[in-house]
Amino acid sequence: RIRFFGPEFEFGSPKLKGLAQLKDYFFTVLKKWDKVTFTREQIYVNKFRDAILADCKRCEVKENDSDRGGKSYKIDFKNGMFLIMDIDYTVVEIKMIATLEQYRQHEQEMQKFIFDNAKSIGLTPYGSNFALNKSAGHFNVGSLQAFKNAREALSFFVDFTNHTELAMGALG
Repeated sequence: RIRFFGPEFEFGSPKLKGLAQLKDYFFTVLKKWDKVTFTREQIYVNKFRDAILADCKRCEVKENDSDRGGKSYKIDFKNGMFLIMDIDYTVVEIKMIATLEQYRQHEQEMQKFIFDNAKSIGLTPYGSNFALNKSAGHFNVGSLQAFKNAREALSFFVDFTNHTELAMGALG
């Protein structure tokens, strides 16, 4: 399992949003999270994977077992960047690991491979047009890779709490 610091984009559709009420019922009312499946999300993950691979002939894909059942995919762009595509609760997740310089260098490719392909299969950044007021993504911090020790991790979280501008785009 890969741990990292980087963005996680979430893409959804009205069809996936429609599952939310049913899944909320199982999870919050019945407390039966194990009864919630991600079949429809997996269908979109597979479509998304296929769309990216159709546009990116140099890309290589590795299939993995998802933590939520089903399959996740690591797509290597062979330019120093890769993404991990996975299922989550009513969304398709895209996790990426790259430097800011790499993001800037490959901005147009990432637009084409990720955002344009998402749109082509009916997915949009989650939160952009759905009633569930959920963000379209967030950053993950892989503590094993990001911090040398507990003191460094504590300093990061204290700074992050005391300087809210860090979460508002001051990182780049």
